[in-house]
Amino acid sequence: MHSPFVFSLIKNVFREQNLYYIYNNVEKVRNLLLNDLTEIAIKDYGTGAAKKRKIADIAKKSLKTEKYSQLLFRLINFLKPKTILELGTSLGITTMYLAAADSKSRCITIEGCPQTLEVANRLFKENNYTNIESHCGNIDVLLLELLRNIETLDFVFFYSNPKKAPTLNYF
Repeated sequence: MHSPFVFSLIKNVFREQNLYYIYNNVEKVRNLLLNDLTEIAIKDYGTGAAKKRKIADIAKKSLKTEKYSQLLFRLINFLKPKTILELGTSLGITTMYLAAADSKSRCITIEGCPQTLEVANRLFKENNYTNIESHCGNIDVLLLELLRNIETLDFVFFYSNPKKAPTLNYF
């Protein structure tokens, strides 16, 4: 590696083996979600589906894995962004990893399903995340409105509708 930036990125992000304290904290929350049999009504703007699902089932199918969530934390910790935007909060595990690297950062997250976001907001409050701003609504509508009030974005994480056309539209 000749580039100091690339060398540092590989060493301090991709190959980093330290167990940060936040890993254990967030993974305890993940385990609670994976065992939560509470049913909530969900609305998915991406698919248009509306139905009841157990929080445990949502967690099993929609949360980023521990490995990739922790990679995102290390990337945020390395890059030190001041303003982070996440499209697709889900139950908030990834959001917590994004916000945990710097409590002075501004972590803005958008979720389409009010009930799912309600669970995430409760977890943010219970775990003292004060730098997360959550917004509920259709990303296609809400994103432009939010961007008008954000001077710069330092890091954006697309976690919502994985289809090509919406992703390109968000970008």
